[in-house]
Amino acid sequence: MRTSINLMTDEDKRRQLLHDVQTFWVKVLLTTMMVILGVGTYHWWQNRVVLAELSELEEQYAPMQMLKDECIDMRTSINNMREAQQLMLRLVDTRPVVTLLGAVSHAAAETSGGVYIQSIELEPTERSGDARRAVMHGMGYGNSAIAQFTSALRSSNLFADVTLSSSASSTNDDDAATAFRIECQL
Repeated sequence: MRTSINLMTDEDKRRQLLHDVQTFWVKVLLTTMMVILGVGTYHWWQNRVVLAELSELEEQYAPMQMLKDECIDMRTSINNMREAQQLMLRLVDTRPVVTLLGAVSHAAAETSGGVYIQSIELEPTERSGDARRAVMHGMGYGNSAIAQFTSALRSSNLFADVTLSSSASSTNDDDAATAFRIECQL
């Protein structure tokens, strides 16, 4: 059996122990830093690879995204048109006189003062009592203004049928005015 005697002083023992502890913790710290650096580098590299794949997929997906955006825009346009059409139908159903006057005034405005309406007669149908036929009497300065007015009434899509039933010319001193009668089926 071997016995040993430590001849170091207490101060040297303490310094040696402190040196050993410091060396141990420096090794632990360096090892930990190396592991963290390795794991961080690996994740950074993986992140770069994933970001490169993502940008490549986004480039491939860009035409589909544009089509999707166009589809959404078209659906929005369709919904807006549908809402406008439903509003027009509600107005026609709930306020036929106001809608009729609006369409007539819009059509007259398109002739730039070439047509004016003297009277509008609303004739109800026998079944429902609602006005389903409008007869307009008016004056127009020239046949082209009357034709333009009739065409504007047709293009309003408010009437099922627009018929110019009669027109008669009467001459004044300077201008030729034409009286007309238009029948519109609602």
